[in-house]
Amino acid sequence: MENEFVLVGVKPPVSAEVWSPDRLGSIPILFREPGSATRQMMERYLQQHGITVKRSLELTSNEAIKQSIKAGLGYSIMPKVSILPDLEQGKLFIQPVRGLPIRSQWSFIWPEGKKLSPQAQAFLDNVHEHAHEHLQRFQSKRMGTPKP
Repeated sequence: MENEFVLVGVKPPVSAEVWSPDRLGSIPILFREPGSATRQMMERYLQQHGITVKRSLELTSNEAIKQSIKAGLGYSIMPKVSILPDLEQGKLFIQPVRGLPIRSQWSFIWPEGKKLSPQAQAFLDNVHEHAHEHLQRFQSKRMGTPKP
């Protein structure tokens, strides 16, 4: 399943303005904790663009990052899937930036030969059957625009 990482803020983007990556060096950026896959994606993006950022906070969950963004403490590069309801409700917005979104793949793994419990199998079946539908409904809308 594809996962997109986008720059998230509390203010709607000004018209169709696409920021240059170096603009991230002049705004407060919220980070996940060291070792987090989200943090690794952010650091790789920043390093590839030669950006040194003002690190304002380091938090241990996407929910803590979202609440901090809503409180106006800064921006963060986050998995789009983790902010879909907030986008739809107009509580958070995606700020377009050149080079974003970063795309990655999510995978489920388990030991080879392990028989899954009926609950685990039902969960995987549900994800395979429905995840794409939920993600697609947001791709048809302009990024970050709340529904009327």
